[in-house]
Amino acid sequence: MLTNRQSLSLRYAQGLGMIAVVLGHYGIVPPYIFEPYTFHMPLFFLLGGILFKETSILQTIKNITIKHLWYIVYTYIIISAIALLISNYYNISIGEIYKSTISDTFKNIFDKNFHNNGYFLVAWFLFSYALASLLCRVIIYIKKQVIILGIAILFGFVGMGYVASLYAETSNQTYNLISQVLVGSMFYLIGFVFKKTLLSMKSLYIPIMSIVIIFTMKNFGVLGGLLMSWSKYPQGFIFHTLSSLLSICTILAITNAAASQDKKLNLLALIGSKSKIIMSYHLLTFTILDIVFYKLGMYNMKSASYLNHYSTPHYWFLYIATGIVLPIIISLAVDYIKSIKANELLAKKES
Repeated sequence: MLTNRQSLSLRYAQGLGMIAVVLGHYGIVPPYIFEPYTFHMPLFFLLGGILFKETSILQTIKNITIKHLWYIVYTYIIISAIALLISNYYNISIGEIYKSTISDTFKNIFDKNFHNNGYFLVAWFLFSYALASLLCRVIIYIKKQVIILGIAILFGFVGMGYVASLYAETSNQTYNLISQVLVGSMFYLIGFVFKKTLLSMKSLYIPIMSIVIIFTMKNFGVLGGLLMSWSKYPQGFIFHTLSSLLSICTILAITNAAASQDKKLNLLALIGSKSKIIMSYHLLTFTILDIVFYKLGMYNMKSASYLNHYSTPHYWFLYIATGIVLPIIISLAVDYIKSIKANELLAKKES
């Protein structure tokens, strides 16, 4: 059972991870040492391991189906409807969202790694996270943490090396999915095994030493982002794992220390609590902002697509801020409407 401080720290970490995701999808980012693609997806898998709650396999499947798989289905439909509407007005590239039949649509979604619906390409993560959660639930039955850690390392080594190579050679999406799940499971299991340690780190020496090591790795040319979505690990298993874990430990050391303070970082906690919504809708938000700049005569919408936006050093922060804040506002509005409806329904039952 997590303490309030630990729960808050993880919310902060989710918030920082989500900011990194949004930054990674925009064309211009500020100078950094911790490259977003070095750690943001591994961070969310690792946090899943820390947050693991023991349930039966059947209950785990039920939770995954409701929380992740059903979410993917209805969010896919919502985002595709909005994307098609925008495409009809501005003729921008959105991908091949639907085929002529449902079976062909599902096949296309799988074959294209969810990137057929460009504005919901992050669905690859939600799907692989769901599968990794189920796989890890089975592994955690072993109980012995040394064995679990050994399996985690084996998963990462095979996923980044052997299976990723098979995908590079064959372009078979099944290999890509297996690699995603194995690498994600490694970080998930590491989070589970080292939960107490990760939640107790507060020393400022951790980020200092991490920066020193990561900067040195960068100078030696062995630092680079890992592209989990397409199973690309150019720096190899050791360097990618090391840089990801150093970055994650830095984030958790900072968030653990911040959560220990009397003053709560409400905005960062809110970002963390709405991370799935932000992850799902920030690319659409970027395009909405593109339309605003187009209406102002500052941008040509012919250049726009789900990963190509009005990239300017003058307004980059506006894109990042809007990509985070607008989905939160919409989500809070939906939550408010739901609460009103729930109260009305309760009042009817009581009367």
